[in-house]
Amino acid sequence: MPENNFRARAPWFFPALGALLVLGAVLRFAMLDRLELFVDEGGHILAPVDADVRRVIDPVGEGKPAMAWFFRTATALPLDPLIAARAMIGFAGLVTAAALAATLFLLGGEVAAAFGAGIWLLLPFTVFHERLALFDPAIATLIALGLLATALGSRPTSPPAARLGACALGGLLAGSAALLKISALATGPWLAVAYFALQRHWRQPLLTARLVVWLAGFLLPTFVLGAIDPHLGYKILHPASPANPVGGFPFLAWYAGFGGWPLALLALVALVWATRHRATTALWFGAAWIVSLLVARVVYPEPYARYAHADYLPLAIFLASALALAPKRIAWSAALVAGLGWGFVDAAIVRHPLSAPLPAGEIEQYVSGTWSGDGNAAALAFLEQRAPCVVFVHRYSRPGAYAMLLAARRNPALAVVPLSLEQPRAIEAARAVVAKARAVLGPRVAVYVLAEGAPPPEPFFLRAGGVPARVAFEQRKPDGVSGVVLLECEFAPAP
Repeated sequence: MPENNFRARAPWFFPALGALLVLGAVLRFAMLDRLELFVDEGGHILAPVDADVRRVIDPVGEGKPAMAWFFRTATALPLDPLIAARAMIGFAGLVTAAALAATLFLLGGEVAAAFGAGIWLLLPFTVFHERLALFDPAIATLIALGLLATALGSRPTSPPAARLGACALGGLLAGSAALLKISALATGPWLAVAYFALQRHWRQPLLTARLVVWLAGFLLPTFVLGAIDPHLGYKILHPASPANPVGGFPFLAWYAGFGGWPLALLALVALVWATRHRATTALWFGAAWIVSLLVARVVYPEPYARYAHADYLPLAIFLASALALAPKRIAWSAALVAGLGWGFVDAAIVRHPLSAPLPAGEIEQYVSGTWSGDGNAAALAFLEQRAPCVVFVHRYSRPGAYAMLLAARRNPALAVVPLSLEQPRAIEAARAVVAKARAVLGPRVAVYVLAEGAPPPEPFFLRAGGVPARVAFEQRKPDGVSGVVLLECEFAPAP
């Protein structure tokens, strides 16, 4: 593969890269309100601005230290916090694509860079998850930047001090992903293969000071976390539930479920031409992706597709660098067919996520099931028509509870009170809150309890506490099992 220094010889390259980034931006920023608030998004957005949410969720204990501050900007902007947070992650996805393209440019030139950017920007997996306020896409961004810095530090044409600094920065960027989610450390094994591949590409020795500073940078954030939480190592080595109770390789199934046949087409063409040309750099990155599958099989106790976000990086580098070696007609034909196939899926993700051809489990989780936000907007519209009112919500970890709390930050007429009715003396606490609300807002202020789940437990606890309640609003979610229910309650004054 030719040596490059970001000086494109093909006049089409930068216009084409710009067009791909614009298309990627449209896919990530258009119609961000199509999906209502997923439960994890609510915790991510509220934790930086709500001390009680931080206290209950415990970002460090959850292995997400950056949750305490990461999305603070989203709540400070004059926008819907959910839209702002999702836009932040969409922008991170664009940065990932740009960093991936730059790395591939250094490794294989303009064609490889264009293929890499196109794969990342159009792949349904990345489009879907980079439209949500999740940490996994941001992890991929840090690791992509880390790979780029490591590639710059691996080239023998740079001064020794600059190479050392670039490798230290590469390790630090990749290691800093653990501040977003401690599970980012699972990328370590495949990053080791990628580091070896980069050194081999430029025929550099492996055991050098660059490796030492890279490892130091990668491990430094973890040592910081260990100082914050002395039990962190035990939590990593002893997960709360047994590894992968579902068995098999669920991540491989998710690779197939998100635009699988175009991905398989590109993989076939890439494998043929990488083998034919003995493209060892491409093949080593393919091996890094296989390592990521094996690690994911062992590490994650409850696997979700989004955990594999960063693991698409070695796959994209393998595909793009190998496709660049194929004859132009074959490579561009395969890329065009894959792009069209993914484009139909991407359009459905943006416009009609419920009917998008995605894995059923992903649709249930984010769009139609218990942890999705479906029904929250209708419930909020119902409450806003009856404001001022008091609304009791579960004390976190419910999508509707987070949606109500975010709405209350913009509408002071909604008095949203987090209270888990299953806790001892919760009914007495609710009566005290209602008494205070009546003293301020008047004796006829309406009081509601938001009930979520399948079935929701709140009606049982209200009956047990002697609180009359009637269903004032109910909307089933598309899964037909769970739903959003507003119970209008009559809290008698405390004796």
